[in-house]
Amino acid sequence: MARTLPENDAEIAALQQRMAGVENDIHDIKQSIASGRTETLSALAAIQSKLESRAAPQWQALGVVLTFCTVVGALAYWPIREGMSDTRSLLKEVQQGSVDRDRRLWDNFMESRSRLDKLDGEWRAMIRRP
Repeated sequence: MARTLPENDAEIAALQQRMAGVENDIHDIKQSIASGRTETLSALAAIQSKLESRAAPQWQALGVVLTFCTVVGALAYWPIREGMSDTRSLLKEVQQGSVDRDRRLWDNFMESRSRLDKLDGEWRAMIRRP
């Protein structure tokens, strides 16, 4: 169906009215797109600020975790330290006992040696007497 050009003023007025309606609709669509773009940009900015705030380190939480780890580490190290001090004191006692034992052995050796030297002297003196 081929369209023909409008021939009277009524048809032209109706077409002008329709054209004005289409122009208003296009103008409304442009405004809607612009406001939608503005809303989208503001929503993206809000999302960006949320992501930036999430990316920031949570210092309070890190402080709590560090404190907890320190307390647990101290509680784990405390018995080890006590055991080490007990071990050190026992080791000192053993070393002191070892030194005392070595000293006694040396004294016994020297006493035995002097007695042997004395006996050797007496024995040699007995052999020389005719």
